[in-house]
Amino acid sequence: MKVFVHGASADILKDPVLGFPFSMMTDIELCDDPSKADRIFAPLPILHGWGAAWKVMGSSSFAIWGAKYVFFSCADNPKWAYDSESGLKLLASPLHPPAVDVACNVVRVPLWLGQVAWDVQQDRAFIEELRNVPKTQDFLFVGDMRKLGDRDRSWLSDIHQMGFKLEHRDPCIWTPGFSEKMRSFLREVARAKYCFAPRGVGSSSARLYEAMLVGSVPIVDNSLDMPLLNGVHSFEGVVHAPEKASYPYYTLPLAGKAYRQKREAAMHYWDRYCYLPNCALAIQEQCLT
Repeated sequence: MKVFVHGASADILKDPVLGFPFSMMTDIELCDDPSKADRIFAPLPILHGWGAAWKVMGSSSFAIWGAKYVFFSCADNPKWAYDSESGLKLLASPLHPPAVDVACNVVRVPLWLGQVAWDVQQDRAFIEELRNVPKTQDFLFVGDMRKLGDRDRSWLSDIHQMGFKLEHRDPCIWTPGFSEKMRSFLREVARAKYCFAPRGVGSSSARLYEAMLVGSVPIVDNSLDMPLLNGVHSFEGVVHAPEKASYPYYTLPLAGKAYRQKREAAMHYWDRYCYLPNCALAIQEQCLT
């Protein structure tokens, strides 16, 4: 596949984070002529990039070769992606139902937190350690329990009063020591059989993928579609449940074959679709052929 890089040095494809997904593909040939390229990569800041995206989409190059463009973003509110039907937009937090996403060439991909997340993914010994941690909690949530944007998380406080292990914690992303804080958080999640993963300001949650990584079954709002499954909703490695305390959580399996199957399905999904090299392969197979 011949790839031209828009507005940046081609060396960005050597960076596993900033050059994703092409940085993880093996059959890439750099091209210095957009007219001869199979794909044009428009790199964006991983968690922001609105201005950069709109600038690219307003360029004369995009007007001519828009169908070749590929964008990747983990931003919470990627409104820019719906301004044009041209170009492939790989988004961790799409804004609209699947039918609108399809019309605008938007594909949901896993949400991950940049270089720190990639450092964890490469540490296979640490991942195996996490997956072998004894389960000491049935249900767990550690994170921000306040209202986020249009999302009210007060129902988590109601669940906390029912005896579930929930702990409010202010966001620590990009704060000093974030790498070690991430690893400590993952060790906590690994002790739980189920982890609540409510969406945040965007339409996804990094906790969803972190839970699957460590071998905890995530509980998500039943409106969330899993990425890279072509809209398939009934994924057995995730519990889809409404965000309310009245849901009968203790009817979920806590041991035995039924629980093991859910847990193994979650870990298998992470290995197949969320580990970045495999995620890039899935993107290539599903979206770039």
